Amino acid sequence: MAGPVAFLAPDPLQSTQLIPGGNTPASGGLLFVYQVGSTTKTNSYTDPSASTARTNPIVLDSGGNVPGNGEVWITSTAKFVLAPFNDTDPPSSPYWSKDNYPGINNITAAQVQSLSAQSEWVQGSTVTFVGVTAFSLVGDQTPLYTLGRRVKATVTGGDRFGIVTSAVLATGSTAVGVTLDSGTLNGGLSVVSYGILSTPNGSIPWTNITSTGVQNVSTGTLFATGAIVGSSSTVWGTGTPTYGLLTKRKVIDETVTTSTALQNDDDLFFPIAPNEEWLAEFYVNFGNLLSITGLTVSVSSVVGTTSSVFALLTGNNTTSFIPFSNAGFSDGAFVNLTSTNLAAIGTANLYMNYRIVNSTTSGNARLRWAPLSNTSSPLTAFHGSYLKATRIA
Repeated sequence: MAGPVAFLAPDPLQSTQLIPGGNTPASGGLLFVYQVGSTTKTNSYTDPSASTARTNPIVLDSGGNVPGNGEVWITSTAKFVLAPFNDTDPPSSPYWSKDNYPGINNITAAQVQSLSAQSEWVQGSTVTFVGVTAFSLVGDQTPLYTLGRRVKATVTGGDRFGIVTSAVLATGSTAVGVTLDSGTLNGGLSVVSYGILSTPNGSIPWTNITSTGVQNVSTGTLFATGAIVGSSSTVWGTGTPTYGLLTKRKVIDETVTTSTALQNDDDLFFPIAPNEEWLAEFYVNFGNLLSITGLTVSVSSVVGTTSSVFALLTGNNTTSFIPFSNAGFSDGAFVNLTSTNLAAIGTANLYMNYRIVNSTTSGNARLRWAPLSNTSSPLTAFHGSYLKATRIA
């Protein structure tokens, strides 16, 4: 059932005999309703549906009462002025004026101002600028600056927003590395704040997947294994609880020429904390493959991790595809395509399904790529390429 449109004005504006002074009611008195801090009139109503507007001013009866049901309902915070029956409009000699009156239980009027003053950011301790993507703080700050947590840094030129990609405690201070949404840190760094929500053990109520089905944590409803849930016909089954989904895309084209060194992709990477397990999918659109001598692709991982991958390459000049797989690779190339492989491909779309199980070291899983041999022709990863990564343990 929908809630009220209007909210009951507080006493003494309803169901009360208005006595401005002494023992004499305000017979025929005029009750004006204005917008806050002004003499611009605004409506009041006889009921919570706001279907019937009262006159403005409201003319009190001979006993100084609001006529009808005695109730005054308002749709927003208002100003009330009570004046004698023979006063002017607006009043020149009112009995009283009451400004900034919210309706009873109207959270939109009574509490928004207070709520809006709250912040989703918590200011951290004194910060020291280290580099364009790094800063340090005194003491052990690793419980606060967790991998993937959002940060806001105030620097010369404005605020910079990003995520934490590393936090290492050494010799009494914590070195924090970040990836920013845009811009860089600079020597004017004065304050770093961290988001209220943390990545590990966060407070967001995820759907709970159990061995007997999927439970909606807000209603407690349990959907059996294989049940069709909702109009979208999503099939739920048993599986491992999901801790969150991360999606990133390339915002500009990235190009490499005359180098066979694996290029760290500027955008397609995600942070991994100790003992976490992730599943990821990379979709990369490469161009100019007909003019280079080959393609090398890898995913850098953290020391001590175990990983597996399946890669698939398709092109705009062919309907065929070239599959590659490597179960348990290290940080080396797992896709090596020669010019013979690329002859019929043209512009290529590379798909990779990647699984990584981390040990005890934090770091990033990052896409890496380069031409297979030196060439003056550019190899480009186009903007719009993206990754999806899901932490499952």
